[in-house]
Amino acid sequence: MASTKAVVVACFDRRVQKPIRQFLEKENLPEGTWAPQNPPGASLNIETVLSNIDLAVNKLEVKQILLFDHQDCLAYKLINQDLDCEHLKCLWDAQQLLEAKYPNVKIRTFLMVFQNDEEWDIQET
Repeated sequence: MASTKAVVVACFDRRVQKPIRQFLEKENLPEGTWAPQNPPGASLNIETVLSNIDLAVNKLEVKQILLFDHQDCLAYKLINQDLDCEHLKCLWDAQQLLEAKYPNVKIRTFLMVFQNDEEWDIQET
């Protein structure tokens, strides 16, 4: 059985799930080695999954948290803020929160740039 190496926080939008899985495979994180957390808007709603992240860090001893925001996000559109600068601000805020809470865990953030419903350019921020 593979151990859980990371927590992956990504929006629940079905369009981003496959590209994220493919990206994680290339990062040597095949499915089954990471714990998915899927709040709408990902970093926009990081507070809703903090207890799950706590469990993963403290009991499963994950050493990495990856945060994926994406353009064309309904959660951001509902607050009229689907702009790259707003995604980057929320990703930064979430990263600061997680780094303060888990100083021994590597935090990585990504913005998925919309190409079409099947293609996304995943950029580390």
